[in-house]
Amino acid sequence: MAKVWVRRLTILIFLLASIHLNASQKEDEITSEGGQWNDEQSDEVTIPDPQDGSQKLSYKTPKLNEEEQNSPFITDGMKCDSCQAVAVQLHRAFEDGHKHRTNQDWRMSEATIIDKTEQVCTYQNFEKYGISSYQGENRLKGPGIFDEPGLAQMGGKTPFRLAQLCGAFMDLDEMVIYEYWARNGRTSHALKEFLCVESQDYCRSSSRSREEL
Repeated sequence: MAKVWVRRLTILIFLLASIHLNASQKEDEITSEGGQWNDEQSDEVTIPDPQDGSQKLSYKTPKLNEEEQNSPFITDGMKCDSCQAVAVQLHRAFEDGHKHRTNQDWRMSEATIIDKTEQVCTYQNFEKYGISSYQGENRLKGPGIFDEPGLAQMGGKTPFRLAQLCGAFMDLDEMVIYEYWARNGRTSHALKEFLCVESQDYCRSSSRSREEL
């Protein structure tokens, strides 16, 4: 039990150090494949169509309310997307640990699982996720989740919130999470269902359709 608490404390200290470092090094930025914009520019940006350079695509920059800007925690409207982001990153870490293993009964050691989950639950690991506006609603956008074209506001508190949520899921017991993944197809979909619907009600009562999981 003492080892577990020491490990949790280490993760917390690392997260706090990471968010302080990143906050002091860079400001929020709004990005897309076409370039970068800051908050002082227009709330609508036109960029070349990546499929046809002769055409233009217009996207609205995301407008964050006070809670989305300042809360240290994930807002209710972002919980389903955020949970899925954590599930995707855990899946990728577990999948990496099973590379070149053909035996379906093979399992990673407990020490390896703990090491991999600690690597997942870091600020840096979630820096590719940002907030995007879609059909008048702010969505979390990034690897393995919502991927509609558009602009995304990166940085700020978003990676820290995701790392914090990831750490909270580890309190469920990373061994239980890993074993569920291993026994249920070893897919990101399986982890999304387990973490975001069965373990927590982040997506079951969300406006998001189950097809998005």
